[in-house]
Amino acid sequence: MNLWLGTLLVLVAITIGAFIFSTIIFGIIDRMQRQLGERERELAVSRAVAEERERIAREMHDGLGQVLGYVNTKVQAAKEHMDRGESASAQTHLQQLEEAAREVYADIREAILGLRTTLSEERGLMPAVGQYLHQYSLQS
Repeated sequence: MNLWLGTLLVLVAITIGAFIFSTIIFGIIDRMQRQLGERERELAVSRAVAEERERIAREMHDGLGQVLGYVNTKVQAAKEHMDRGESASAQTHLQQLEEAAREVYADIREAILGLRTTLSEERGLMPAVGQYLHQYSLQS
């Protein structure tokens, strides 16, 4: 009977030890999986931000390229009209340039403001929208 009781106690001790060991290991694995998931989410957000900034940079570059081409054409036309003494026509071209400059300035200002306003898990959507509107009203 003593041998049987001793064997039973050893088996119980081994079972309890295995349970404690597996609980610790599963806890470590669970923590590592949560950390990995969190890191993957952070990387996904960083990647999305980088892609959006790259897209905005391309749009700004393309838009500025078109505007600079337009500005060059209008300046040349205004110069030609000035050379011919047609100040009214030159004035029209200069007014169009002025309007184009205002529009591009507003577009660039809005794009930069959009880059400054970032969504984060801590702040959320509504505070970010509020900050964007506040900054936009200060710049307008």
